[in-house]
Amino acid sequence: MTNNSFNRVVEMHYTVHEIATLIRKSRRYVRDQIKLGAFGANVFDIAGEYVVAASGVNAFLEAHRFKAPGIKARSEGEFRRKLASGHFAPEGDGK
Repeated sequence: MTNNSFNRVVEMHYTVHEIATLIRKSRRYVRDQIKLGAFGANVFDIAGEYVVAASGVNAFLEAHRFKAPGIKARSEGEFRRKLASGHFAPEGDGK
């Protein structure tokens, strides 16, 4: 018998605050967009706080054509990889 538990993909999740910071909008704006369904079915309410799967954030960015100015990237692919990984240097922090 093979143990497939190591073959699972773990998806990154973002809080309302993290999304608001990425797209440079207010937390209220992000919460309103969540309530409107803009992040699809990739939204979870955990202890009264919304968290959104990276796939939901990517879908929102694609639908709204947002380019988060806080993420330095040479291409859309690089932008998506940095967003999904959570590893990016905001502009002006010297990294």
